[in-house]
Amino acid sequence: MRKLNCHRVAFFGSVLFTALVLLAAGCFSVGNNHLEVKHLVDHLAASNIPVTAVAPVNPKLLGAGEGLAVTIALPDGKEQDIGVYKYNIDVETQRKKLDFCKENGFVYVNGLKFQTFVNGSFVLIGVEKNPYKTEILKALETFGRN
Repeated sequence: MRKLNCHRVAFFGSVLFTALVLLAAGCFSVGNNHLEVKHLVDHLAASNIPVTAVAPVNPKLLGAGEGLAVTIALPDGKEQDIGVYKYNIDVETQRKKLDFCKENGFVYVNGLKFQTFVNGSFVLIGVEKNPYKTEILKALETFGRN
């Protein structure tokens, strides 16, 4: 009968543990978490959404890490804002809020209920009545793809 080499067992055990940790980390990652809100705004503009202005907003109202109000020119000459928010999944409270948005499809802001549209770490609000809703959601869907 052969003796077990403690060093060999420890080495293979640590390799197995490392592989499991890396696998688990990959399962919980979000593909576009490395991107910023400005990247989504640039993607909206590149997708022929008539973005006319961008202004910072307090992301804490939605429990997010970043937030921008994006002004879109409407066909009738008026303008309408949508909210663009990014949640950092590495921050537990933000990840939980993002999960809530994904699971429930809405979020409350100052007591008002807003429908949410989610792709990865990003959430849009104020889109449901926008004439460019279809185009905005298509741009959101394709955001972060290579």
